[in-house]
Amino acid sequence: ATSATLATITAASTVVATADGGDSLVGDSSPRDGVCDGGSHEPPTTADFIRRLVGDDEDSVAALCAEALQEGCSEPARHQLAKALAAEEPADQALNIGTDEAAQVVAHFCRHHGADTRTSRTMIDVLLLLQPPPSPADLWLCLAALIRRFAPVALLSGAGHALVALCRLFESLLLFHDPEIALLLKRAGVGAEMFCVPWLCTAHATGMADLLTVLHVWDRWLDGGEPLDPVFLGLARLNLCRDELLLCGPVPELAQLLQASLGTKQHATERVVDVALRRAAHLKAVTPLSFLKRLQDALLRPAPDDVAA
Repeated sequence: ATSATLATITAASTVVATADGGDSLVGDSSPRDGVCDGGSHEPPTTADFIRRLVGDDEDSVAALCAEALQEGCSEPARHQLAKALAAEEPADQALNIGTDEAAQVVAHFCRHHGADTRTSRTMIDVLLLLQPPPSPADLWLCLAALIRRFAPVALLSGAGHALVALCRLFESLLLFHDPEIALLLKRAGVGAEMFCVPWLCTAHATGMADLLTVLHVWDRWLDGGEPLDPVFLGLARLNLCRDELLLCGPVPELAQLLQASLGTKQHATERVVDVALRRAAHLKAVTPLSFLKRLQDALLRPAPDDVAA
């Protein structure tokens, strides 16, 4: 029964966005070699991506990597960081993040910031798609800037409590915008932790089938994006597969089916993701300001109880 229901979801060839009536994708096929029907964007250039994300002045760079710099050193921050990474020992194989140069960047970053190594590695793998490939120092700076801007909860000490609080807020947000899906997930016993935590900790680098599309999302967020954007993109992605979920009903396998649906190649094409980004902007615009503030406070200024170890 599970495989039959899973086949029903993954074989669905129609994605219809219904919340604001603005976008519809009908008969969208799976991408061929990474190229979607709407055309494929080239990866952003490394220099442009870094300029828009990190900034090109010394003060911006120094502020990002202050924790990793030697006090009293007059050498430019980027040079200090590059030297520190060059001296970094190969990553411990027990971390399961590889042993390449990028793994050394992850190990160094997580040691200084207390971030999770595996989720950080996932984000680094997306950044490695930039062209030309970033230097280790640029990878470190981009990772630091991305997490601070779009996944700040990943840097909290004892982030688990804050994530639980954010998941409860997400369930309330879903109930406000799409009560039918919210009640369906509740009847099936599917809590927001099942799908929301990876979005919050990796800015959607986890759970999307095409990492190049993740890079496209980040590129779209660089100009005017904020920490709330991953929350509303997640809400929009749920909305885009609502018909498939309603077709299945509150079956015991709904959590597995939801993950399978969100993780399909069809839902990772840039065409579908562009629809989701527009939907996310609309959903944020019609969310009460008081609730937006609660979400923002939970992300950036969690209550002491939420971050207690």
